[in-house]
Amino acid sequence: GGGDATSCVGVKEITRKAVAAEDPPKPLTVQQRVALLEAKEIKIARRTVAKYRQELRIAPASRRKRLFDT
Repeated sequence: GGGDATSCVGVKEITRKAVAAEDPPKPLTVQQRVALLEAKEIKIARRTVAKYRQELRIAPASRRKRLFDT
């Protein structure tokens, strides 16, 4: 459909903001980002969420996890 490009940009923006705001020791998984989008009435496949993450050059959750010495 014609709305795909708009939703793609919107989803990428939501993904970028979600990752920027996440708790560094507990980064959001693909499944959590899918749930976040579904809460905003956006139905999306996990593979699409993963693809957008790659396109945004955001590392996987396992690599984004930052441990802090206490």
